[in-house]
Amino acid sequence: MYRIKDKVSSNYDFSVSPNWDISRDGICDTNDKTVVYGQYGKSVAPGWIREDVGNKGQMQIVDLVLIPMRYSKTW
Repeated sequence: MYRIKDKVSSNYDFSVSPNWDISRDGICDTNDKTVVYGQYGKSVAPGWIREDVGNKGQMQIVDLVLIPMRYSKTW
């Protein structure tokens, strides 16, 4: 019979910014909307570009609407 000793891994703290904080500065503001507007109309694989707030694969009006709904929110 084999016995496995207790193993301990290192802990690392990390954070993941919310989709609506495009600039990753901790607050949702007009800067985030401006960045999305600059990518408006582009198509990519879903979830592979920050400016695709809705993770649909296309930068559309919905992405521009989702950001103002969260203005001044912080994380």
